[in-house]
Amino acid sequence: MKVGETMSIIFNSSKTADTINRAIDNSQGTTTTTQGATYDGLIISEDLTPVVQCVNGYDNSLVIKTISGAPPLSFHAVDGDIEWTINGNVSSGNYCGNKTDNLFEYYLTASISTNGTISLSTSQNLYCAPVIVGETYTLGDTIDVYGFYGSQPVLSSVSIDGTRHFRSQTQDGVITIPSDTTWIACRAAAGVNAMFNIGSTLLPYEPYNKYKIPVKCGGVTTTAYIDAPLRMSDGENPVFDIMSFDGTITRNCDTDGTPLETPTTETYTPITVQTSWGYNTFDVMTTVKPSSVTVTYTDN
Repeated sequence: MKVGETMSIIFNSSKTADTINRAIDNSQGTTTTTQGATYDGLIISEDLTPVVQCVNGYDNSLVIKTISGAPPLSFHAVDGDIEWTINGNVSSGNYCGNKTDNLFEYYLTASISTNGTISLSTSQNLYCAPVIVGETYTLGDTIDVYGFYGSQPVLSSVSIDGTRHFRSQTQDGVITIPSDTTWIACRAAAGVNAMFNIGSTLLPYEPYNKYKIPVKCGGVTTTAYIDAPLRMSDGENPVFDIMSFDGTITRNCDTDGTPLETPTTETYTPITVQTSWGYNTFDVMTTVKPSSVTVTYTDN
């Protein structure tokens, strides 16, 4: 060794477990003579044989790495948050992102009585959704069914336009749509997570009129909700909507999938995606997968 150099040695022991336990006790000042120490706190002595010797210490520093490509992507990482971007895509006219199961299209800050009279209110919302005659739907437990409408409900000063078929909510929240009806209006208190889905089983709450982007990494799936799917344009040199981990989306495509002359930016509530120590797979669990993703993570 040269002057100033340090050395790290990894030992092989015939009594490894016992040595480790005694070393822990020694570091805490609790070794005893019954463990073979001649006095409390004795530095461990064992039949140790060097098997690996490193000059200047053992280097296991952390490194920031980036990987890109079509998902799923597999990589080795340590525990921690990651940074990522998702590029939009298109397949048979559909884009990256699934519409949520909540069928409400919009709400009005108003309530409606059983005779069709509307009273404006800041404490109640009137949620509206298109429906199919004869189909079965389920409402959340805290929602009242106030009417079925022959056409889309439109708020006026004294009433909601449309043919009304009034009824009360069934006990289990399951309803079947009567004839000549294409819309439903339901009342819920402001702040209630109003859920309305097809079928006879109430699904977990999802925000209405949104698209979901479930991101899976480290065996955990976390879902982000955005206003519109992530699109990609056609042609040789397509452009993409780009969703970032920081809660921003850059829209490079118009609603018809054509490139925008001037890109726009919008925000969504960001989600935290993490790796676990070892090999991880980053995936986006949408029907139409992203064209590509980029993941920045920490590895050793």
